[in-house]
Amino acid sequence: MLPILHIHAGDCAAGFAREVGLDGEVLGWRDSAAVGPCSRERGRHVFLRMAFWQADLAEIQRAEELPTDCERVLWFGPDPWEQLQLVELLAYMSDGPCSIVPLSRAVTELTPSELHAAFAARRNAESLRFFAAALWFDFCDNDPAGIALRLRRAANDQRLPHLGSAIRRVLQDRNEHRTEREVESLVRSGVSDLPALLEALRARELPAHGAWYGDVIVGRLRDACTTRMQAANDLLSAASSPP
Repeated sequence: MLPILHIHAGDCAAGFAREVGLDGEVLGWRDSAAVGPCSRERGRHVFLRMAFWQADLAEIQRAEELPTDCERVLWFGPDPWEQLQLVELLAYMSDGPCSIVPLSRAVTELTPSELHAAFAARRNAESLRFFAAALWFDFCDNDPAGIALRLRRAANDQRLPHLGSAIRRVLQDRNEHRTEREVESLVRSGVSDLPALLEALRARELPAHGAWYGDVIVGRLRDACTTRMQAANDLLSAASSPP
């Protein structure tokens, strides 16, 4: 039997999985193109992600560098952050065994027995790699027709039950600035504490999605909104001041 590499959405999920003690190595996958810029050109993509997170090159993980002498087991839940991680990994992993674990919620919400059962129910994912690459290219190019076509083709694939709603939610941010508008609305109503903002935003999302963008992104949006509001107030004060 091949050795196993369990790939989880982030260090928290990976740490939880290590405690459960499934056979194999565990890796936390940190970045997600659900937020920020992306590119089908891999060199450009890496530098876009570096700039977005203000990170060093060594901090940017690359799916094409994953080992091929093991079964790569992909543990990604239903929220947009994790589903975009899944798409990028499938699109760029090198040839070799890979499988998807069916998850109806985040790994950290599972009991140990549920985690073992989910692992036993994993499905082969090698046939998804071409589809994922095509979807990734359409997503990077912001091609709505192409994305819609891919999602229709994946609609009945039991390995990807959460993909459509996750991609559509990300596109709401890309094309309509939904989260930015909601953060601004909350800040203008007096909600500025980060935990309170996250809780209010979570209530506006699908239960399976939650506040999927995370505290760093919400903090950035809040600070940008606060800066705009202060600048507007300063202009108003200057305009109303006597000469």
